[in-house]
Amino acid sequence: MRRTLKNTLINFSGLLLPSLVAVPCISIAVHGYGDEQYGLLSLAVNLLTSFAFLDLGIGLGTIKYVAEALAQDRGKELPAIVQTSFAVNLVVGLAFAAIILFAGGHGVRAKIPGHLVGQAMSMLNILAFSVPVITLSSTLRGVLEASQRFDLSNAVKIPSTSALFIIPALGVAFSLSVAMVTLLLVASRVLVLLAFAIMVYRLHPTLFARTAFRLETTVRMLKYGGWVSVTNGLTPILLHADKVLLASLIGIAIVPYYSSPYEFVTRSAIIPFSLAITLFPRFSGLRAEEMREVGEQLIQKSLRLLSVLLFPIMLTLIVFAPEILDLWLGPVFRERSTLTFQLLVVGSMFSTFSYIPFAAVQGLGRPDLKAKLDLAGVVLCLVGGWALIRGFGIEGAAVSRILVSMFDTVALIVFTKRILGTSFRQLFPSPLRGLFVLAFVLPVAGIALSASLPLRIVFAAGATAVFLGVYLKLYSRVDEALIRSVFRRGGAKGNDSGENNAPPPPDRA
Repeated sequence: MRRTLKNTLINFSGLLLPSLVAVPCISIAVHGYGDEQYGLLSLAVNLLTSFAFLDLGIGLGTIKYVAEALAQDRGKELPAIVQTSFAVNLVVGLAFAAIILFAGGHGVRAKIPGHLVGQAMSMLNILAFSVPVITLSSTLRGVLEASQRFDLSNAVKIPSTSALFIIPALGVAFSLSVAMVTLLLVASRVLVLLAFAIMVYRLHPTLFARTAFRLETTVRMLKYGGWVSVTNGLTPILLHADKVLLASLIGIAIVPYYSSPYEFVTRSAIIPFSLAITLFPRFSGLRAEEMREVGEQLIQKSLRLLSVLLFPIMLTLIVFAPEILDLWLGPVFRERSTLTFQLLVVGSMFSTFSYIPFAAVQGLGRPDLKAKLDLAGVVLCLVGGWALIRGFGIEGAAVSRILVSMFDTVALIVFTKRILGTSFRQLFPSPLRGLFVLAFVLPVAGIALSASLPLRIVFAAGATAVFLGVYLKLYSRVDEALIRSVFRRGGAKGNDSGENNAPPPPDRA
């Protein structure tokens, strides 16, 4: 677990640091290029990030099967897995590039104002060549993450993601055209591919020493990746259907009072997402004989860690929602969005705890379960959202978000329990259940608190003291030793050196 926590901190940095870089760079680019020109550049950046989903789930499949082979001492299978993934992603990338080159122009002419069509076409043609580069990069990055070398993958990810914002800002300083900035953005993706290739070669120098492409591996990859692609395709619907329903049922003017709090609240997902990225190869590499015991330990420790990290954040957001909205967006949002903001935090609390069983379900080889769950979730989101929004407006949309998040989290826990072959009591022992109850009940109680600010401060302090008191009584010795080991000089040197790529033996709680 020590290594897992260190890798989580690395992944958290990989997500957070580019976001901090983006804030000043976006401001420079917006003012330097103006609305229309920056609109094109913003579209280019969004397309570059979206192209990562065009690998049909093969990148995630690479992590799954490489981690499995490493953990189960089947290193001879690595060349076949990686070469097959590389070949499939090359074909897929070239196919999508061709589609963009030959069909993308129709969308540009239909949606872009006439005086910008020429620039948009040039930009799109340049971007098309980045697609195979990005899909191939997903294979190589998958090898690094499967080997649990998140330090290497983030050493590339942090500067490369930051470059998506730095390059347009530099374009302002050097008066570069939209086409030239786009070309530089694509060139940065080529450098990413080369960096990953060098790292993978140094870590596993024999991967491409001989041809090892296998048809059966291709079928297995495509089957796994196909279900992942279903989830990826349904995710935007689950994330944005409530906003579309609000606009259509009530009016576009109401949407900002929901979407602004929503965007703020969902930023807390960076913490569980960082942990889920780290855990996925761990779950993927579990042997059959250790799946139940080690799987239970990973889930229990991870959920315990999330509850401790996120409790003060969620409590603060709920109890001080009026002040947060007033300072951030003004008194009108405080008046109209406070309850919505608080309800969205509750939904986010449920969603937070879904990341761990989600990683377990996909890592243990059942991405079909999550895909089928999302199909049901879309129905619930649309039907429930329609009914609740018609009856209760933006607060109804927030309640719909809570219901969908609860449904997703509970179902994923049930799936995980069945895959591991364990019981609910074994997966969630009574101390952990007690911690969960406090982590949910105390923040939710803050919604009913309409007291003055000093009394709410007292409530927040008291709730925090109760939660931390219970946590320290139950888990202080175990987690204190774990945290100290993470920051100790030379902490996980042996495991993190890359000399042994198999997951470390399970920790004992």
